[in-house]
Amino acid sequence: MRGLLLAARYLTIVPVGGGRPHEHGASLGEAAPWFPAVGLGIGLAVVATERITAWLFQMLLAALLTVTVWKLLTGGLHLDGLADCLDGLAGHDAGQRLRIMSDSRIGAFGAMGLILVLLLEIAAVAELPAPVRWRALLATPAIARATRMGRHSGPVCNRVQWSWRWAWRG
Repeated sequence: MRGLLLAARYLTIVPVGGGRPHEHGASLGEAAPWFPAVGLGIGLAVVATERITAWLFQMLLAALLTVTVWKLLTGGLHLDGLADCLDGLAGHDAGQRLRIMSDSRIGAFGAMGLILVLLLEIAAVAELPAPVRWRALLATPAIARATRMGRHSGPVCNRVQWSWRWAWRG
């Protein structure tokens, strides 16, 4: 149960108490097997939002509200990194790109990219046929959180990878 709470703290803004797992290195490994379950919870909240808003409003507004709740619930996880990467495209060499990406302010490329990505997500939700939409909104957060983490070395990653192997073996 502790791993589930750690995963919820790490992947959402839901106030379930205590600090975030990355504040206690090894506990991220304990949380990792629970990421898909937290993703399923996020999916349930997103589907509930979509069903209610689709009943009350036109589909475009319902999609806007659905994506808004999704991003707010997850604290916009990855949006900041996306904006930093897109801002880095404006750099002329590797050093300048790294300086641009480490700047806490958002630049023109980052702002344009975020707007376009969010508009694309809203349009995608709005265009999905209703029978498919709820399934996609339920499955996407769970599947996204079931994928392995990208880094393959270091004590935290070793613990996470061990936890994933343990979780998938049953």
